[in-house]
Amino acid sequence: MAPESQELLYSDKSDIWSVGCMVLDMMTTSMKTDTQITGILENVKGDPLCLQRTLEEIQDKVGYSEELYQLLPWMLKIHPKERPSTSDLLREPYVLKCLALIGSPLSGLKKTLPPGVLEECNDSSIDNIIEIMKSYTEFEDAQLLALKHLNNYDPDRDGLLDIGDTIQLVSLAMRTHKDSFKIQCEGGRVLHSLISQALEKDDNEENLSREDLVLTLVEAARGYPQREELIAVILSVMMMISVSEAAAETLRRSGFLWDLVRVLERSLESRDMCQSCCALIWSLAMTENQTEARCLNNAVSVICDLLKKYPADGGLVESACTSLWILGMKELAACRVLVPVTGISGLSLIKGLYRLHADDPEIVENLCLLLSEMAQYGSARPELLLQHIDQLMSDIKERYDSLEEITTLADAVLTRLNS
Repeated sequence: MAPESQELLYSDKSDIWSVGCMVLDMMTTSMKTDTQITGILENVKGDPLCLQRTLEEIQDKVGYSEELYQLLPWMLKIHPKERPSTSDLLREPYVLKCLALIGSPLSGLKKTLPPGVLEECNDSSIDNIIEIMKSYTEFEDAQLLALKHLNNYDPDRDGLLDIGDTIQLVSLAMRTHKDSFKIQCEGGRVLHSLISQALEKDDNEENLSREDLVLTLVEAARGYPQREELIAVILSVMMMISVSEAAAETLRRSGFLWDLVRVLERSLESRDMCQSCCALIWSLAMTENQTEARCLNNAVSVICDLLKKYPADGGLVESACTSLWILGMKELAACRVLVPVTGISGLSLIKGLYRLHADDPEIVENLCLLLSEMAQYGSARPELLLQHIDQLMSDIKERYDSLEEITTLADAVLTRLNS
């Protein structure tokens, strides 16, 4: 355990320490007893000179490459900020040489498949394709060809797949070959198909809520934020799996809401991407209590920009208003709608949307829910709220006097505002 772990502090740098300890253990095992090695691993936590003396002794008696002797003290720095990150290590020539020796894709060198494997993949049944994926995990060519086969998979023609097992294999391929855009695209499409099949079954919770699946999608989206064709597939899969509360919770913990707001900001020209982003914001923000203030501000601002751009698109307006309503449950976000940093007030925008969609009860209901949440924080600008909302609610009650659900909501808005 790293020194800071004993104080219940932990980061990825703590893992670097632990790897360094494992290397030091292996370097000393031919010349020290287990008890002596345990003592050394404990002492280096507080005494840098202990490590220096140990390495000098190893160099005299055993001898390793000079590069290893230089790398290990860096990994075993007592203060975590002084240690390398995994990315730092992957830039070290010595580490890359080690990774190349074991054929790891992290070395940047592609492993060459044995003769005949690609031909076998082309002519194989779906069961053999799965076996090839399992046998040649680190071979990009084999994984890519297998994923293409899976994208052409037909249950009636090829027989049934173990959906959970295949999701795990595809997720592994995407994580192992995260630098391959082609594998991310093919893998994303396979996952979309597999999750669609899982949703048709009653026992789909385990397949949808797999943490490795969720984090694979997050990593793919973060790795290629500008590639809209991949992001569109990833968001679609995320929307499907977010019906599982466990999957939605993993997405929340990953901090993907931030990424989602950035995607929405970049994708205002794409109506479908906006729809997907709003649906996911609703899911992720619903119980997200630790969202940073800047993220909330950006989310409200971008959604308001979306509403200004597509005011006549009823489906998108409804989705965007639902997202604003969820965000409005957080006081800061509600105040940002009331008092925007720039541009027109969110209240003026809502009034304009009502004029466009006054005859659509679903959109009107969403607008009432949003206004009800904003009225809760009306102390920020009470005269502004009264000016905009009073007449609007009266008009809604008159227009929908036969729909009790909407009139009740309108009354609730006025009651909350007056109180």
